[in-house]
Amino acid sequence: IGPSLAGLIYAVAGAAMAFALDTVSFVFVTACLLLMRTKRVAGSAAPKRTKLLASILEGLRYTLRDPAIRSLIILLGVIEFAFAGPLTVGLAALSNSRFAGGPKAFGIMFSTLGVGFLLGTIAANWFKRARIGYATFVGGLMLGVLLALLGAAPSLFSACALLALIATIGGFLQVLNAVWFQTRPDPQMLGRVMSVVMLFGFGLTPLSYVIAGALLKVSTPLMFAANGFFLLAAVLFLLPARRKIDETKAAVAAT
Repeated sequence: IGPSLAGLIYAVAGAAMAFALDTVSFVFVTACLLLMRTKRVAGSAAPKRTKLLASILEGLRYTLRDPAIRSLIILLGVIEFAFAGPLTVGLAALSNSRFAGGPKAFGIMFSTLGVGFLLGTIAANWFKRARIGYATFVGGLMLGVLLALLGAAPSLFSACALLALIATIGGFLQVLNAVWFQTRPDPQMLGRVMSVVMLFGFGLTPLSYVIAGALLKVSTPLMFAANGFFLLAAVLFLLPARRKIDETKAAVAAT
């Protein structure tokens, strides 16, 4: 709902009012945070303190030694890298240069993404978790093809249809992979593994923006196609690790 509402406010009242109302909305968020209370669980032991740098290095070594964890983290990092630029810089370019409506078209496309993510997270509940590796690689291949096609979408309707499919697959994979990473590592290493997942997932985002902006100066369809083909190449390169991901997950589920 948010992106569509922002596009409408921008069209009616301008950018200043859109940013002002967005700022006011954070008052409600801050109030909710101030109302939160925490308490120590009775009988819980204090966590063992270790040096920060040593703890980080230990988490990196643990992550890189496990081929299943390593491969899945790299794949998710590539997916995030391939989509970060196109779904921000790219959609803005499409809404301004190809589709009528400007900010409103941009808001509609982002709202479509939100609906797709919601559908994907619901659908993930019905999937067999022992096939997470298979689902991730098939989903990665589909995402690469859909991203390449998005750059050639002739209308706002066709672009929204592609975005709905992309977001549904993305939301589906996001839930499945979150479950995998929460259950696969040693419980003592879970926090550090998740930090590496976040680093690979979001650390390359600024670079994706820069590359997407540079490619847009050449051609909008080229930018989408280049990112889509890059994702396809990465999925095919990492394909041999798919069986290891499913086998380790199945072993953990059996225990």
